[in-house]
Amino acid sequence: MGKDQNIILLDGCTIHLNSELGYTFVQSYPPTSHTEKMYPVNLDNEYKLTEKRLGYGSQTKIVLASAIDHDTKQFACKIINIKSLVKELAEKVKIQLAIIRHVQHPCILKAIKVNLLSEDNAFVIMPIYQGGTLQDFVLQRQRLPENEARFIFYQLIRGIIIIHRDLKPENIFLARDKQFPRIVIADFGLAAWMTETSFLSEDVGTLAYSAPELVEGKQYNAQIDDWSIGAILYFLLTSRHAFALDGAEDEDIQKLVLSGNYDTSNPVWPEVSSEAKKLIGELLAVDPKTRIRAGSCLQSEWILKDLDMLERIYLATESEVP
Repeated sequence: MGKDQNIILLDGCTIHLNSELGYTFVQSYPPTSHTEKMYPVNLDNEYKLTEKRLGYGSQTKIVLASAIDHDTKQFACKIINIKSLVKELAEKVKIQLAIIRHVQHPCILKAIKVNLLSEDNAFVIMPIYQGGTLQDFVLQRQRLPENEARFIFYQLIRGIIIIHRDLKPENIFLARDKQFPRIVIADFGLAAWMTETSFLSEDVGTLAYSAPELVEGKQYNAQIDDWSIGAILYFLLTSRHAFALDGAEDEDIQKLVLSGNYDTSNPVWPEVSSEAKKLIGELLAVDPKTRIRAGSCLQSEWILKDLDMLERIYLATESEVP
């Protein structure tokens, strides 16, 4: 579009000022009487909820919200239907929301406000992340160069301060769609506080990124997330799942996970550096006792070779995280 020319913006239009800076136009959606019946339009006299749906799940939906005192400040509001849950699960959701409320870390989704006052619904106000999911980011680019994958992985290992139990690229968001993006780990619906020695035994997680002990239904600890970031690193460098081969059934994937036989026939696997392959192998160790911990990855050859650069980029991009 040239100088002095006008164009009508539609919902979702993006204006790029340069390769790294852009703005997305989001149409304002006023609340309706239907909205008011479902949930309060005004949340704590701070946020106005709309009918613009940004996402949904079996017991949740995410809608567009804006600050009452400033309509241009827009947010995502996750609405969890507590009333539809059995009592035990509803109590777990409330505990998890209490955890999210107190977690403060630049690599973890920020819950700006958590409202548990309604008997029917819980409301979580969150920033809107313009870069989309890590899953889409990698697939659009087919795979990432190792220096870019290294920066994303570096943020992952910094962000695992509580056990997530469902780490996967779909649950990781980018602040911006750009080279060396800042990430935030989201969807802590399965999260729990963990100490170094505590164990859990619930059946949660997504199979393609689930550790063997989780697949077998055994007791597990925070090391299941170490396995998941190994599978994520494999995906970053190859754009394929380590265990979920094309057309594979769940039973086949389970066998591969339990044996630790990740795919090395991938045509791009020979292009992955030996240092990255070594780290992936250490993270995808079937025995949790021999599996490298996320924090120890900072001392791996693959990270150490560019650690100074990673720290500089991390600090330089700090302002990008909402």
